[in-house]
Amino acid sequence: MCDVDWPSQGCWCCSVCRSGATPTSSVSQPAFFLWAGLACAWNIVGGYAGYISFGHSAFFGIGAYAAGILMGERFGLPFAGALVVGVAAAGVVAALIGWPTLRLRGAYFAIATWAFAEMVLQLANVLRITGGTAGLTLPPLLDERLFYFLMLGGAVLTYGLCFVLLERSRFGYRLKAIRDNEIAAETLGIDTTRVKLQAFVLSAGNHRSFWRHLCLLDHLYQPNQRARRGHYRPDGRHGLARRLGAPVGPSDRSSKHVPGESPVLEPVGEYHGLHCRAWCRHRAGRLVPARRPGKPLAADTAAPGAARSGPAPATGTAHSRGGAAMSTPLLAVEGLRKTFGGIVAVNGVRFQVAPQEIVGIIGPNGSGKSTLFNLISGVLRPDAGRIIFRGQDITGWKPHQIARLGIGRTFQIPAVFTTMTAWDNLLTAAVEADWAHAPQRAEQLLALLTLDAVRDVRADSLSGGQQKLLELGRVLMRNPTLILLDEVTAGVHPTLRTVMLDVVRELRRSGTTFLVIEHDMELVRTLCDRILVMDFGEVIASGTFAEIAAHPDVIEAYLGRRVS
Repeated sequence: MCDVDWPSQGCWCCSVCRSGATPTSSVSQPAFFLWAGLACAWNIVGGYAGYISFGHSAFFGIGAYAAGILMGERFGLPFAGALVVGVAAAGVVAALIGWPTLRLRGAYFAIATWAFAEMVLQLANVLRITGGTAGLTLPPLLDERLFYFLMLGGAVLTYGLCFVLLERSRFGYRLKAIRDNEIAAETLGIDTTRVKLQAFVLSAGNHRSFWRHLCLLDHLYQPNQRARRGHYRPDGRHGLARRLGAPVGPSDRSSKHVPGESPVLEPVGEYHGLHCRAWCRHRAGRLVPARRPGKPLAADTAAPGAARSGPAPATGTAHSRGGAAMSTPLLAVEGLRKTFGGIVAVNGVRFQVAPQEIVGIIGPNGSGKSTLFNLISGVLRPDAGRIIFRGQDITGWKPHQIARLGIGRTFQIPAVFTTMTAWDNLLTAAVEADWAHAPQRAEQLLALLTLDAVRDVRADSLSGGQQKLLELGRVLMRNPTLILLDEVTAGVHPTLRTVMLDVVRELRRSGTTFLVIEHDMELVRTLCDRILVMDFGEVIASGTFAEIAAHPDVIEAYLGRRVS
């Protein structure tokens, strides 16, 4: 579900429908709390991050089996210890599964997690340690009243965690940026793989804890009419039921069973069905409206991230502005090449950009200009050549590493975070930068870019020109040394265009360097110090506007051989 005014409002409503809770039902009320907590936990990945997981039922089962085995007669671990171990087991498995699968997106990720859940299901049915299809048995640990308050406390705690951790923190902004546009989030310095893995483990651990509570008193909830209630045995033990897709089987071996139907498959299938329906609504963009914009900010409560792989770029954003005195170029591109199958998009491109210079890149459509930007910003990996920035070889670095080193970019089609307001778009850009001063900086940029009147308007409701201004403001929140502008004025109203150009010139005077892709020749002539002309992936001319305008190869590229 998408983030809402109250983060998991839709989840709680869903839990009411599923549990059939009524104020007077002592059985259904804990089930309501159970479903509410589960929905909030699943919403961390499925709603905030936008990754629909069908595999959380497996995390239920893994955690419950781990705790159940440790609490059995063989080990006799106390409830509290078994609960901690179960949550840890679910979290570890989630990390191991999430590391490869979270590199997938959309339906591919959903299918991968579904396959994992089915694998765990089949293993639980055949392994002796899990009790096979008969499941495990445990002594009852809690009476119904204590169980009720335990479930209530767990649901409130999970809901509060979602509100504090995901709505008002840097971690929440990171997740919502990933949901709206993962590539744009990377170019703002967000390590999307690490953030998604943190969310996946956090969500799996919360799911696991609620499932363990249900197993303590499984007669309180039935997923459907054919799923049996827990049966109390003469020896005072009752079953660890298969509920919500967790493959922990009922203990009453004498129970009736429908021939040809596994007692595990049906509940798992139902829970998967809930996920599937949520995913379909998510894909249609119909879950719940975006929350109302809010100004309060909390300190970063995200879990510490894993160390970044690959080269370790500078993490600060207060980049040196003393570039004018540097003897080396700020950016050097050496023999860059990129192919897509048999198509050569960029072929041996070489150029340099000096500090505080505005360099324009022009050329016919399809000449490789945007691909060149994708290579410099790390969105694509070059097949050959090198990219040197501030004297450091950044070839092959990930986008978030390059962004943290001081390169910002816009996109040809505005890549704003559509479900967020203009205000939240700007704040999101500061999650890996100067977060303490982000509100003040955002206010300044809204005024500078004439967007203060639409600060609380969702980005997808802004005009094309306003979206491009907002994207430029998002880049400026990080105070980069080099900014790549990809057709930033295309389709923009003349008034807004003037604002953009004034901002670029002012930033250039303060020390920022620009690399600009543009088709408007008058803008290129008046704005750029030097111009590169690309055609069929190669730089065919370089120089001032007057020099390239008279170059025969440039005339041929634009007007044809006969004219040239």
